[in-house]
This record gives sequence, C-alpha cells and structure tokens, in this order.
Amino acid sequence: VWFDATDSSGTQLWSTDGSITWKETNLSIGISNGDSIVKLGSELVLSYGDGMLILGESETFISGIYTNTTAVNGILLYNTPVGISIGGTTVSGEIHSSAIYHDGHYWFIATSDSNGPQLHRWNNVNLERMSLDLQGNPGQSIPPTVVGENILFDSDGLFSVNTTSSSISELNSTLQDVGVTTGGVLHEGKLWFDCGVPSSGYELCVSDGDNAWMHSDHISGMASSSPSHLAIVGGNLLAMITDPIDGGQLHLVDENGLTLLWDHDDGNLASGVHGDLWIGQDLAYFIADSSTYGLEMYGWAHGQLNNE
Repeated sequence: VWFDATDSSGTQLWSTDGSITWKETNLSIGISNGDSIVKLGSELVLSYGDGMLILGESETFISGIYTNTTAVNGILLYNTPVGISIGGTTVSGEIHSSAIYHDGHYWFIATSDSNGPQLHRWNNVNLERMSLDLQGNPGQSIPPTVVGENILFDSDGLFSVNTTSSSISELNSTLQDVGVTTGGVLHEGKLWFDCGVPSSGYELCVSDGDNAWMHSDHISGMASSSPSHLAIVGGNLLAMITDPIDGGQLHLVDENGLTLLWDHDDGNLASGVHGDLWIGQDLAYFIADSSTYGLEMYGWAHGQLNNE
C-alpha cells in the first residue's frame, strides 16, 4: 500500500506491506494537496510540484509541471504547460477528469477552446470536442463511465453519450447534485449514485445508461436518507444511510429498496462521517459514534449475506 505521510522532513511517499513501513522518497519539494499517484502496469507514477517520478525496477524523474495524471489502456494522460499529453503525444488543451478507453477512443472532460470544460475524445490522431454547452464543472463527481453502450458523466445533472450516434442527452432533469457524496459505483450493469430529488430529498439513484431514476424514497417525504460509501461485497451492494431518528446505519441495496443490515447504536448517532466503508476479507469496517465509547472503529461480518 502506497500513501503520502508527514514526518519531521515534510510530506513524502511511503509504503507498507502490512508489517513494515518505509519512507520511499526524500523529495526536495514535498507532496501537497492536489498531487497524485497512479498505477501504470508494474510502475507507479507520482506527479507533484517539482515534476513526475516514475517508480519501478528503477526510478526515473522528469522535471516540469504536470497535473491531473490518469492512466488508462496502458498509457498516461496528463496536463503539461503546453497542452495535454496523451501517450506521449501533446495536443492543445487542458484535461479536467480521469479518462476511459471505449470503442477505439479515449474519453475525458477537457477545455480546448472558449467553450470551457466539455466532453472530448481522442482516437490516437485527432482530439474531438463532443459537447458544446455543458455547464459547471462536468465530470468531477462522476467522470466518464461506460454503462451498457453509453458513457455517463455528471454536469449538474446526469448526462449520457450514445457512442453510436454521438448524441448527448440529460437522462432525467429532475435529478440534482448527482454523485456529490458517493460518486458513481457500477453494479450489475447499472450505475448507482446519490442524488437530490424534489419532494424526496437526497436518496439513492440508479441508471442503466439509457434512463436514470430514484431507486427508492427510503426516508419518505422531504427527509433524506443521504446515502454514502457505496461498496460491493461479492454480488451485493452495501450503503451507509442516515436515518433522521436512528442515525447512521449499514444497509443492503436490493431490487425494492434498502434493507437494514446493522444499526451500530440505538441512538441517533453518526456513522461513516470520517473515512470510508472498508471491505476486508471477513468484515466491513467503518468509523462511527457511540453513546458509550465515542468515535470508534466498527466491523460487520459480511459473511452473513451468504450464511458463511
């Protein structure tokens, strides 16, 4: 496991095998917020304030300013001072999201002209702007994601690209703030995400690529279930929800809605506010509050889902 951490010499790249921890770098300019590390084959690529560090059998350093590094289909995409580098080819523009490879093209959100951040694709020869009037900062909550034959991404609402006709449409204009808390999680051929729905509050929503809808109004009326921390265990989708009376709870997502798996405390106490929902070999771990112990780590045996 590779991560950034801070000691008396500043913030550097560290690693651990679960037993021993090593400080892997001694960078003159330390790692800061907004820097990134991605995996490319058997190598790790760290982009930070002084340049790009490639870690593999040996270390390679490339001086410069590189941002928004993403790895897909065996190549790197990132911003340079003169444009977007795509597998070693530089094109004019600035990339704003992670990228995907689908149907012979690399898809991502970028700015290439005065229209601002829009959906683009690259076919190893040409950079093509696919949209004209996307608003806000598209692709920040849900970056381009393949669902069925379409590509979905957020732009205030949830938008879909039909890769056959290259047409772009908003799937359901009533869904707002899509993926702001959970992002998007693929499960059983659908994209799951949190969203705001008028008269129903913030609930769990889903899309099959052609349509998008609220999965269920788990907390009836305008009160929200505020789903967060979507995670897949085997063939099951789990979610943390917030009940206005009973507080944070762990739920199973099924065809009809949400089924309570565990309420860690009888009171109206928070769960999942700090950290994530971590899935281990035997337990689903999360941080939650307790009326007796305060803020602690909890674990739920997910083998209960299949009677193991």
